[in-house]
Amino acid sequence: MTDELDLHVASADERTQAFRNVHDVWSGGLELEEHVRRRSANPKFDNATWYVGTLAGRVVAACGCFHVSVCIDGTVERACAVGSVHTLAEFRGRGFAPRVLAFAETQERLVGKTFSLLYSDISPGYYARLGYRLCPAASGWIHPMQSQSTPSAGCDLVRFQPAEELTALLELYNGGHVRYSLSIARSMEYWQYLVVQNPQDEFYFAEVAGRRLGYVRLGMRPPAIVIRDLSLVQDDDEAERAFYSAVIALAQARGAERVGGWMPADTVCRKLFQVADRAQELTMIKPLVERVKIDERHCEAARHFHEIDHV
Repeated sequence: MTDELDLHVASADERTQAFRNVHDVWSGGLELEEHVRRRSANPKFDNATWYVGTLAGRVVAACGCFHVSVCIDGTVERACAVGSVHTLAEFRGRGFAPRVLAFAETQERLVGKTFSLLYSDISPGYYARLGYRLCPAASGWIHPMQSQSTPSAGCDLVRFQPAEELTALLELYNGGHVRYSLSIARSMEYWQYLVVQNPQDEFYFAEVAGRRLGYVRLGMRPPAIVIRDLSLVQDDDEAERAFYSAVIALAQARGAERVGGWMPADTVCRKLFQVADRAQELTMIKPLVERVKIDERHCEAARHFHEIDHV
């Protein structure tokens, strides 16, 4: 069979084919038709351009380029977050995925994207050969009842409805991330996109003496509570310790068996959680134009990426 892939932006039907194809890897325990239905109905997957490689009209390889922006050294750059890179099992080993990805990057560059990132579930060496740089990526977990932390007096978690506090979320996120040389840039439009995902998630302001220290977004995935997003505007260990201790205390009150998620593996996190490098969802970054430069500072800053931005 010829290896001459027809590379192009997916039609609606081809996007559905791509959703069916990835069931063997990312089913989430769902039956095929329910998996396809949920992907098709999820606004997350509408926030992407889908690229496919076809043979005789059949989708054999595909990827999605999700629309994001990043802030690099204070400059906002239009970017793509690559997800769902997949080749049908019977066609693997023929270099189809790299061809689709190269085509996607070219097309994204033509519409003004200057930066690409992805979260790899396979050996990072695969994407390193395609020009992506691996960034530190960790997660931390603890059984709340076994935690040695004690809630810091005066640090309260106050639940709120995110749709009613979008401006506050935007300001708290920006205030907590301006210190990093690389971060996901969140416009109001992007915030509106984020809050409609997983509506069962719970949002809390972290407050000390009535002053907002930051916020946290928690995913309720019994028996676990997942820290999906957070921002702290005060950059010191005491504030960070008080914040995470309050989250652990909430998990204790809820009877959760474990609490944690993506975190930067700094000194405070390592004292409060059992922290380890992630085996999957590894952050990798790549400039798409010569003008954009990255170095170890930017890779290190990616420690602070959050699960909610994962694609």
